[in-house]
Amino acid sequence: MYHFQRRESLCSLFNQYKFVTVIGAGGKTSLIELLAHDFKEKGLSVAITTTTKIYAKDPYVLEDSLRYDLLRSRPFIRVGKEIVNGKLHGISEETLVSLGNFYDLILIEGDGAKGKPLKCPTDYEPVVPSVTDIVVLVCGLDAINKTVEDSVFRWELLREKGIDGGEKIDEKRFVELLCGYMLKGINDKQYAICFNKYDMWKNKRSITSLISLLTDSKKPEFILVSSILFRSFYICTEL
Repeated sequence: MYHFQRRESLCSLFNQYKFVTVIGAGGKTSLIELLAHDFKEKGLSVAITTTTKIYAKDPYVLEDSLRYDLLRSRPFIRVGKEIVNGKLHGISEETLVSLGNFYDLILIEGDGAKGKPLKCPTDYEPVVPSVTDIVVLVCGLDAINKTVEDSVFRWELLREKGIDGGEKIDEKRFVELLCGYMLKGINDKQYAICFNKYDMWKNKRSITSLISLLTDSKKPEFILVSSILFRSFYICTEL
């Protein structure tokens, strides 16, 4: 059996961590922005950055413009190495560590999915910094009952695994894609799973059966069931 506890804020859940890397698909950027908002509301300092690419949304600072007087004041900022086509590109791990010396929380986007609810990572994805305290894997429940081709970013990589683009994703396949592919690259890091877009999943009562299919030998630190759009979060614990 599972117990679901409503959380009004995620700040208390994440305030034990310094470096949080968010990977996967189906709501990474939204989760990062919401976490940043929660931390700021609590009077804590937070910076957002990436190991890949994020949109250059104000306020942002380029890596070579970071100065001690700016960091000492700990303003809310997004940090990137450079801007290319309106996106901030990943910073060095040295700069990441420097940010950690000043900020309470560093939120790192370590993956891209072009808005799809699931993805199949390439050999070089995700990019998880060594200083990461916890990895949060986000996935979109709206992929269930839709086709692989419509729901999985880089689904073509699954062809060699015998998975056809026209196949509909049931709960078993959803968890297989999650644990067999999207958890790639976390190595020995602690991790959590965020099942997002709960509001778009018609069969809401079967969330427990979906979670029970998680068979990875290394269990997540916690499981979130969320509708980030509506700021609705539940912590799932097994009784």
